[in-house]
Amino acid sequence: MKDSGGRGNSGWKCYEKSMAGCVWKVWTCTVPTASVVKTEKYKGEFPAVDGATRLINFEASQKGSYTSRTNHGKDGKKYSNKFTKYFAGRGGIDSKGQMPNVYGYIPGYCTLFVCYSLEKIGEAAQIPFNVLKNKTNGYWWHAPSLMKYFKSKKMLITSVGKAKKGAIAFKGSKSPTHTCTFVKYEGGYVYTWDGNVSGGVTYNKRKSSSFCGFVNLPLHNYFGKGSEGPDVVKWQKFLNWYNGKQVVAEDGVFGAYTDKYTKAFQKAKGLIADGLVGTGTLAAAKKAER
Repeated sequence: MKDSGGRGNSGWKCYEKSMAGCVWKVWTCTVPTASVVKTEKYKGEFPAVDGATRLINFEASQKGSYTSRTNHGKDGKKYSNKFTKYFAGRGGIDSKGQMPNVYGYIPGYCTLFVCYSLEKIGEAAQIPFNVLKNKTNGYWWHAPSLMKYFKSKKMLITSVGKAKKGAIAFKGSKSPTHTCTFVKYEGGYVYTWDGNVSGGVTYNKRKSSSFCGFVNLPLHNYFGKGSEGPDVVKWQKFLNWYNGKQVVAEDGVFGAYTDKYTKAFQKAKGLIADGLVGTGTLAAAKKAER
């Protein structure tokens, strides 16, 4: 038996001489070709991990949501939208389902929307809840109180040129009448996401002269368990792709299963398995193949 000249698609050709020396047998011995393992990279959209972008993405996802307090009780029930429910959970609505008037102010849903958004992306620590809900210390859920608090912490700035993406913006020529989220300053105009403008969440453009202060919050460059929003959905889509099947619900809520599979991914990539999606985890995800 001898090699006839190499391995091709048909395998090895072998020859055998009969005992009589006059009959030749020729056949092909099929040798399995080594299978080629195909890999692919994720083609979906990756989440943002920096806090400012996550905040703006979350508020943008709420566009059109009805935030006005006038919707309260509209359907005959207390706390008729998610914002009034949130406010009620923070001690903002009395037992009769009414918006109390404290120090001459009715709580502002613009301020509430900013706080709601920060908490939803996992930045609740940025919000002075204990201060805002304390009716006896001169603070309450509205723009003047929030601005007063940050001014006392020496975090308030008045120059729009120093405001950063994701900052809290206070509208008002001298004193604040409205709270919103700063997106950018361009051509003399300030672009913001607002709650309770025309009754809902909207994207707005105003002259910079109509603002009296800004607060650059120390937002984190990661998100994890408890966070919500469109960037969480993007991460959940990646986890499902990476695992080759749906292992987590793509509902935008970073719950127990998203935490579990995030940690499993981190462990597989040699990262600290803390369940926090930050720059390191995102970089590993962008390099991942399956």
